[in-house]
Amino acid sequence: MISPSVVTTRRVAPRTVTPYVETDSIRIVEMPDLGAVTDASSVVGERAGSGRFGATALKTYINSYTAPGTGGITRSVIAKAGEWVSVKDYGAVGDGVADDTAKIQAAINYVQTLPTGGTVLFPPGNYKTSATLTISKAGVSLLGMGRAASVIKPVAGSTFDWLLVHSDISLAYISIASLGFVPFGQQATGHVGICQTGRAAVCTYQDIQLTNAYQGFRVEAGIDGSVCRWVDFYIANCTGSAFWIGADGSPVVSFTARDGDIAQCGTGILLQNCSGVYLSAINIILCTIGVHMAPEDGDMVAFVFCDMVLADTLTQDGWYFHTVGTGIIGNIVCNNCWAATAGLSGVHVEVGCRLDGFTWADGHVLQNYAHGFQFNGGTNLSVSNTQVYNNNIGDYAAPPGVGGHGIAVGPGVSGFRLIGNTCGPGGWHRLMLGPNRQHYGIYVATGAGDHYVVMGNVCSGNVTGGTFDGGTGTAKSVVSNVV
Repeated sequence: MISPSVVTTRRVAPRTVTPYVETDSIRIVEMPDLGAVTDASSVVGERAGSGRFGATALKTYINSYTAPGTGGITRSVIAKAGEWVSVKDYGAVGDGVADDTAKIQAAINYVQTLPTGGTVLFPPGNYKTSATLTISKAGVSLLGMGRAASVIKPVAGSTFDWLLVHSDISLAYISIASLGFVPFGQQATGHVGICQTGRAAVCTYQDIQLTNAYQGFRVEAGIDGSVCRWVDFYIANCTGSAFWIGADGSPVVSFTARDGDIAQCGTGILLQNCSGVYLSAINIILCTIGVHMAPEDGDMVAFVFCDMVLADTLTQDGWYFHTVGTGIIGNIVCNNCWAATAGLSGVHVEVGCRLDGFTWADGHVLQNYAHGFQFNGGTNLSVSNTQVYNNNIGDYAAPPGVGGHGIAVGPGVSGFRLIGNTCGPGGWHRLMLGPNRQHYGIYVATGAGDHYVVMGNVCSGNVTGGTFDGGTGTAKSVVSNVV
C-alpha cells in the first residue's frame, strides 16, 4: 500500500479547493480546476514512483482510456462512454415507481438518428411504462442485463402494446435481448406484449421473459414478408396466444423459435399465415391448445418443421389442425415431438381440414383424454416409428368407433401411411399410473378412402383389439401388424 502522504500539491491559478479526499494510494488536500489549466509547465502534484505531473498531463491522464493488451490505443473517456446509450442517460429511474416511458423512448429516438443505428442499454432495474415503446428505424438494439434483472413493467390493465416494431419502409436488423416484460398486472383483452408489423424483417429476440400479456408476441407481415427469430425465451400466462404468427397481411416468411418454454397460455403457438417455420426444443405446458395451425380464408400455413416440440396441454388438443374457407395447410414435418393432453386428442386434424402433407416420426403421443391421433380430414398423412400408448384416459365415447384409440382415422380420409408404430401400453405412465385404456391400437373407420398403408405396427395390449380396418376401398395394404 502506498503511504497517504506521497502526494503534495502546489497552487496553480485559477484553482478551486475541493474537500479532503483519501484513497488507498493517494491523498489530495486541494485540487486545481483542471478545466482552466493551460500551462503545461505548471506542477499540480506528484505521485509515488512516477515523478511529478504537469497540469496538462494530469488532465489528459484523468480523461483518457487505454485499451489493455497489445495494440491497445488511448482514447478519451468521453468517446469510450459514448459507445453505449443507457436509458439512464435520459433520466430513466428503474425503481418501478417513476414512469420511465418518455425517457426510454428518448433513448431509442436518439439511437434512431444515428446513420447505422445503435444499442440502448437497460441497466438492472424495473422500468415502469404507461404507453407503447416504438422502434421504427433499422439497426436498433435494446439490451438488458438479463431477463430477470432488466425488466420493463407496464402498468396494470394496460390497454396498449408494450413494444411495437413497425415501419412502412424497410426495417431490418432489430435485436431485443436479455430483457423481461413483466407488467404490474394482467394486460387488457386484445393487446399485445411485443408486436412486429409492417416491413420489419430480420428481427431477433433472445433471452426474453414475457408474462401476463393478452397476446404474447404477434407478427404481421408487410409486402416483403417478415423474418423473425426467438431464442431462449419464457412466455407465460397469456390469455390469448404466446405466439401468433401471421395475424394479418402477407404470409410471414421465416419464423424461428427454439430453446424456449411456454406455460399457462390460451394457445402456445398459433400459426395462421406463414411459410418457412422452424420450431425446435420448445416445451409447451398447461396451455389450452399446444400448437394450433389455423389458416383462415386466403391464408396458408406451409413448410413447417418441428423438432423436439412438447405439447402437454390441459383442456383441448395438443396439436390442432383446421382451416377456414380457402385456407390451406401443407408440408408439415414433426420429428421427435410429443403430445399429451388432459382434454382431447394428442394430434387432431379437423373434419374438412384442407391439409395436404403431414409427417410425424419418432415421437411420443401418450396419456391423452381421447385419441392419440385423430384424423378426420386431410390427405398424405404419415405416422411412423412413434410410441402411441396409454391414450383414452377419459374413456372417450365419440366417433370414430366406440372409445378412444391410439390412432383413429375417420370416414373420408385417404392417402395415409401408418408404419412401424407401437400402439399399446408402455412407458412411464404404464409403470406408474395403471393399465392402458386404448380400445384399438389403430382404428380405420368404415368409409375411409383408398390409398393407405398400415404395416409393421405393434398393436398388442389394447382393451378391444389391435387393429380394425373398416376402409371400403381396394387400393390399400394392411399387412404385417402384430396384434
